[in-house]
Amino acid sequence: MSGTISIPSRRPPLRRLLAAACSLVVLLAAAASAQTAVTVSVDTNALMSTFSPMGLGMHTSPYYNYFGDGRIDDIAEEAGVTTLRFGGGGYADVYHWSVARPQWESGITGGGLSPWWGESGNFGYVGPNNDFGVFINKVDDIENGRGVVTVNYGSALKLVGGQSQVPDFGGQPKEAAAQVAYANADPAIYGTAADVPLGVDQQGNDWKTAGYWARLRASTPGEYQSWANADGVYEPLNRHLAINRDDGAGIEYWEIGNETFGTGYYGGGRGYSVDYDLAYGVNRTGAAELSPAQYGQEIVEYAQLMRSVDPTIKIGAVLATPPDDTWSIRNGQSWNDQVLEQAADETDFVMVHWYPTTNASGSSILEEVGEKIPLMIDGGPAGGLPSVRESLTTHGIPDAEIMVTEFNYFGDITSEPADPAEANFVADAYASWLELGVTSVQFLELMGKDFIGDAAFNQTNEFTLGSAFYGVSAVDKLGRPGDQFVETESSEDELRTHAVVQADSSLAVMLLNHDRFSDAEVTVDVTGMRLASDGVQYSVLDGLSLSESPLGGLSDLFTVTIPTRSLAVIVIPASLAGDFNNDGTVDAADFTVWRDGLDTGDYTQADYDLWVEHFGETQAPPAASFTPGESVPEPSALWLALLAIAARRTQFGRCG
Repeated sequence: MSGTISIPSRRPPLRRLLAAACSLVVLLAAAASAQTAVTVSVDTNALMSTFSPMGLGMHTSPYYNYFGDGRIDDIAEEAGVTTLRFGGGGYADVYHWSVARPQWESGITGGGLSPWWGESGNFGYVGPNNDFGVFINKVDDIENGRGVVTVNYGSALKLVGGQSQVPDFGGQPKEAAAQVAYANADPAIYGTAADVPLGVDQQGNDWKTAGYWARLRASTPGEYQSWANADGVYEPLNRHLAINRDDGAGIEYWEIGNETFGTGYYGGGRGYSVDYDLAYGVNRTGAAELSPAQYGQEIVEYAQLMRSVDPTIKIGAVLATPPDDTWSIRNGQSWNDQVLEQAADETDFVMVHWYPTTNASGSSILEEVGEKIPLMIDGGPAGGLPSVRESLTTHGIPDAEIMVTEFNYFGDITSEPADPAEANFVADAYASWLELGVTSVQFLELMGKDFIGDAAFNQTNEFTLGSAFYGVSAVDKLGRPGDQFVETESSEDELRTHAVVQADSSLAVMLLNHDRFSDAEVTVDVTGMRLASDGVQYSVLDGLSLSESPLGGLSDLFTVTIPTRSLAVIVIPASLAGDFNNDGTVDAADFTVWRDGLDTGDYTQADYDLWVEHFGETQAPPAASFTPGESVPEPSALWLALLAIAARRTQFGRCG
């Protein structure tokens, strides 16, 4: 946190009067609706994590029909999304990046995907204008965009006469290394001593050299055909990847496979995650080819070959998710321990996924955010699985990064695009993980009714925005990369809270009311810094929108009303040093406040020195936008406006 902030020894009497006024408003409003009184404390001296530049991420998939649409870029930026994960979850382990595109474009049965689970002819779907070249450009199109790529661990590429067939082997490190080369390598190395030969994989595919893939990326389709034919390396199936991009994409994070524990090793027949390291039709339970130890050993092989192409990349290992994944133990040994025993030295980050189960009310998923996420990352009472950080520490890599590369929920509250429980769940989960130091959180998924609805189902060809979009947008209002999370505490479990000291020394507080039946009358008590009296409130109501409005009478003790199943982010600038009456100007009126408070102990001689030092300084009020047609009430009308807001329960109240 930059700048100097004056911290008085006690609050001036004005604050106590403001708090008393709040109590009066609450009593008057109680007749209109049920309310729960909540106290939230914010300690700006108790620092937690720094908001990661990759924090707000989204999962993306090869089956999107509108991935190339420029409107997607604008929507992602509006929500603050900076990070996109590519591979498509389970699709990653059947997806072959070098040839994959729709069947009608590629001429390949299956569109460049391996068949699922040994079932010849059972292919997934690849959307138009959605391939790996499009993805790396999409990352660049988003402001401060970053990419996370899931490489194919489950299947080798097997093409015979334009037919994609069931492979004889699992994923191939050479295919993954070629993908790194296409994304990041310098085309100038092609044909030089600096080029990296990749060679032929187990399935017989020639992955040529790193320089080949980089030069392909840097060429137009015509240029590629010319030089590749001249050199005897032309492959028509690669032609769509000639995107005329000389600069590498600089993709840093590469995860090895997706949910690699779900291949049937822990029972359940064929499993839900494809892995051709063992042929289908053979008993998979406990098979050595699918074991965590085998996966850990192959991470090392993948990592070393991929780093030979680009030594700056980071390699990620798939872990099961404590405390829920208790099934991931066999013969007394957990998946996480056995993977890290083999692969810790090559592991830069680990990935976990989380899909809690809800019900029609949404109550279970809202409760589980506060109950499960701290146990998942940092641990808790003995008796359960070790947390992710406990496992990393045990295996000598305590500083390895953690990513949540998929999360959503199972249940029945997603029948509509907008749901207040979902908006609260998404915002609370992102903020909870990020304040615990997780590098990136990636909701599944970018294009679906939860975040961006598919324009194909809308006759106006416009995207709809779901509750997840507004949940992510609220976290973007809470903090940006480089901001500092600080500790908060709520007196009620159903009122969840997070706080961030922003780069300009403003304080942002997120308040989420998970209660289905009662509004929350929340008194926020801030220690460690003095705050201005005016701020801005961002509100998500009914999961339908995010609105912005000005707030006054705040300072470091204030009260707001948060309606049922809604959330607010309140951003308050730091008070000017010496501005004792919080009117935005250090002037003679502040001397009077200081003089009156000196005898009562509210101020000291040090506060006077600050007043002298900063005399004449002013602070502009925070900017706020307003919904057309709305007006800001004059101070004389403020009390009536507050009562009306509380009665309607459709807007956020404020007093103080």
